[in-house]
Amino acid sequence: KNIMIKAYEKYGINDNLKVSEKIKENALIDCYNISEEELDEIVKELSIDRNQLKEILERTLPSVGTRKGFSFIVFSCAIKKDDKWDIGTIKIIIRGRYILVFRDEEIEALNDFFYNKIKDFDTRKKVRLTIQILGNIVEYFTIYVEEIGKKKEILEKELFKTHEALIIQELIDMSETLLKFEDGLIGNLKVFREILKGKYLKIYESDRIYIEELDIDLEEAKDLVDLHLRTLVNIIGAHTSVLSNNLGEIVKVLTSLTVILMLPALLSSYYGMNVKLPLQNSNFAFSFLIIVSLLLSFTAFLIFRKYKWI
Repeated sequence: KNIMIKAYEKYGINDNLKVSEKIKENALIDCYNISEEELDEIVKELSIDRNQLKEILERTLPSVGTRKGFSFIVFSCAIKKDDKWDIGTIKIIIRGRYILVFRDEEIEALNDFFYNKIKDFDTRKKVRLTIQILGNIVEYFTIYVEEIGKKKEILEKELFKTHEALIIQELIDMSETLLKFEDGLIGNLKVFREILKGKYLKIYESDRIYIEELDIDLEEAKDLVDLHLRTLVNIIGAHTSVLSNNLGEIVKVLTSLTVILMLPALLSSYYGMNVKLPLQNSNFAFSFLIIVSLLLSFTAFLIFRKYKWI
């Protein structure tokens, strides 16, 4: 079985990132899709209540708070897999010299720390590191929303050329993703504002300034999501109107053709009756019927043409 608990140690920009496979103090402990046995190991090492920890790990909505001996943050994050975007959740637990991050999927915003893409962080400074992680998550929201925006523009151009249902479905999926992003960002904003109160985490003045900047970034990310969401709704609505109009035109043409073809059939059906009819003994009856049928059809064609049904 792969080890799902890893500890990352780094004491500033000039220090090398050290990785180990055990729970350590003054390290960022990554708990990725852990088992019940590994959860028991964490509970024992940190001396915390298992039920309280389990309840937090089962949460899906952003929140912040304290439990006996530790603080926690539940935060929504944007994720990307197989060129599809979705929403995920991380849980951060802070207890004394320990900081743990629980997750169930790959999150690029966290991988930046684990793979040393972000170099300026100190795992001894728990609150500052927590804020840096949350800040990087906010940044990835913006990155992914911009990616969605670019793909939306490409699909929009293709849509009005081909009118393919698959493109419409993809646009609908993108709008659903943006709705999830919007809900996640709204929840994250509430978390940031609770953190700023200093009730759950000890906030220093430098941290407060950074959080306020991130709060602005979150608002901007939310506004960007709203902008792309409105655009998507307008695109889908416009395309639906075009399809509805096209369908209406097709129905008009089919109705017109039905009436034009029905008139000769109607006339001929009368002469199929076993009763006395005009011209039934005439040698010109058939020619008469053909001429009258053509005249009726042509008249109907002219009427429908006048009203632009065909």
